Amino acid sequence: MLTEKPVIAGAAYGVMLYFIMNYVVVPLSLAVPGRPPMGWHILGAMFAHTCLVAIPIALAASKVGR
Repeated sequence: MLTEKPVIAGAAYGVMLYFIMNYVVVPLSLAVPGRPPMGWHILGAMFAHTCLVAIPIALAASKVGR
């Protein structure tokens, strides 16, 4: 699926990455007090993880994988 539809695969990876980082990794870190982001911060963080990290990685991986 990555080589056929990299944007969809990247978007799914970005959403998964957001939830894993904010609800597993960050709470386990003792250096970061507080809660996961709320409200509009969720959309901003989701946009960053999806559009700025995951989709470019998926596009690069699909180009190399062909």
